Order: sequence, then structure tokens, then C-alpha cells
Amino acid sequence: FDPDTLRDEAHVTLVYSREQQVDLVRFQRDYMTNISLKPVTATVDHVEYWEGHDKDGYAVFKLQSPGAAGLNGVLIACGAKHSFDNYQAHMTICGKVGPRTQAVSEWLQRINKYLDGNVVELSFDRISVEDIKGD
Repeated sequence: FDPDTLRDEAHVTLVYSREQQVDLVRFQRDYMTNISLKPVTATVDHVEYWEGHDKDGYAVFKLQSPGAAGLNGVLIACGAKHSFDNYQAHMTICGKVGPRTQAVSEWLQRINKYLDGNVVELSFDRISVEDIKGD
């Protein structure tokens, strides 16, 4: 686990759309007029290991975030199409942690035990629409 990755590359995925792009003009118009401009907040539910589309292995915070769900809906309305079955609000906190070894599983257990007794709230203040990085 590299804290620099968390600081420099942590992000919340709002939609992962391989096949269709977002109409950015429509997104800006709909976001600016229909979504509150307050920061999006989230509560960390737990941490999971996801293999990922590239099989690198990722540690992700599973989030409870009505604001992120609302932005997901706006992006879908503006042309994005999910590349995965359903939207799961999550924050990638670390990449290239795969494969899931005993050490990775033990780390997940430790952090989830901590999260069971502590509320972790996050606040996000900007949105970035980016092309998907090549596989």
C-alpha cells in the first residue's frame, strides 16, 4: 500500500463507459442547472478487493453517497453507458495490489475491522471526465 497513490491518484468512479462517450456540453448544462453545486459527500462502508478490468487488483472503498448516485444518473442521461452490470459507488484507493494474497486479505480484514467502529466521511469538490486508459 503506497500512501502517495492514495494522495495522487485516488478517485471516485461515477461511471465507466467503454462504448459511449458523455455529451460534455449537455453534462455541463444539466450539472450546472440540476445538481447542487455543493461538494459531494460520502461515507465509507467497507473496503473490497476488485480484480479490475486489467487484472491488476485494486483496493476500493465502497461508499454510501446519494450525491455520487445523482451524478451517475446525470452522466447516464448525457450518453454514458455502464461497462459493468450496475453502478457501485466506490473510491479506488490503491492499484496494482493483485493478486489477492494472504497479506492482502489480512490487510482488508484489518481496515474493515477499523471501519466497523469508526465513521469515515469524505468530501469531493471537483469532477473530471476522462478517456479510459488503454488496457
